[in-house]
Amino acid sequence: MKFKTGILLIITGLSGCQLEPDYAHVDSTSLTETNQQRLLETKKAILSLDSNKVRTLLTEIDVNAALPDDSRLLAWAIETQTPALVDLLLENGAKVNIAGGNRFSPLIQACRYGNSTVINALLQKDANVQNAIEDGTSAFHLCAASASGDTLARMIKAGAEINATNTYGQTPLMFAANAGNVNNLTLLLDAGADINQQTQEGYSALFFAIKSLHLDAVKAAIARGADVLHRAQDGTTASQLAVYTSNFEFLTWFAKTMPSLLAKEAINAQLTAYDRDGYQLLHQAVKANKPELVGALLALGANPSALSEPSRLKWRYEANFKTQSYLPPQLTPFEIAEKNKLEHIAALLRNSRGVI
Repeated sequence: MKFKTGILLIITGLSGCQLEPDYAHVDSTSLTETNQQRLLETKKAILSLDSNKVRTLLTEIDVNAALPDDSRLLAWAIETQTPALVDLLLENGAKVNIAGGNRFSPLIQACRYGNSTVINALLQKDANVQNAIEDGTSAFHLCAASASGDTLARMIKAGAEINATNTYGQTPLMFAANAGNVNNLTLLLDAGADINQQTQEGYSALFFAIKSLHLDAVKAAIARGADVLHRAQDGTTASQLAVYTSNFEFLTWFAKTMPSLLAKEAINAQLTAYDRDGYQLLHQAVKANKPELVGALLALGANPSALSEPSRLKWRYEANFKTQSYLPPQLTPFEIAEKNKLEHIAALLRNSRGVI
């Protein structure tokens, strides 16, 4: 196969000789249209997983040429998540560091799916692990969430920056934590990742682990030194974030584990802190109808008669085309239980000390 100025030269066998056709009398526009047609046929064959047809068509095209939407054939092969097709294009000269119309490099696209076989095939061809999209999120960030530990270790060896941040201040460790990927979280920490590094809004990897709803990831972060008392810039604590994300499994574990993690003063601060809705943890546990959590908080000394505070959120409603401020009613945990007819929880609160 020969190429000349980016245009395929069709080789014809004649009496044992190979001759180039005379393009002097052929419209170049027709050639471009023919090339685009072949590229589109190859794309179709890739999406149909027809490797034999792809192999044949690759002899007639430039494997790195742009399709009409500026995408590349390698990107479509990666999209199928079929390692054999990816290998076929790489064997035929597909370049691994060309970004398509969406500005994603092949490695970034592969890391979005986390298929380690595909990712490793690209790394074998020296794919750039530092490639990133416009917001600074790199292939390494994405792979931290979903690729295998072996692949992640290979990227680190290839020069991936452990504590690299994107525009939002998010690190690969945070991506692993957000995915609840304990193996990669541990690997990154062993490689030197900072467990308490924060985003621009003050969120640490622990917050992302809580958001993931994977208790094992939270436990792993805390075991490696995550600051459970840290507050984000808006004042949100780890336990309050658990409320906002309905991660009551973590809250129940945390309430039972607090005595071994925190001093008495710190525990009291956790129990008496008001969240953005104006509630303490006990209010939220009652509202969510979580009797086990209610019992654990009461055992720590939570006050069932503590009155909620006005919400920090802007509550508004419209009536007769007028807008007026609205303040939710201030209630105690016990009153919330009675209002919602949570008799079992109301009994727990009544039998504890401090109910008026």
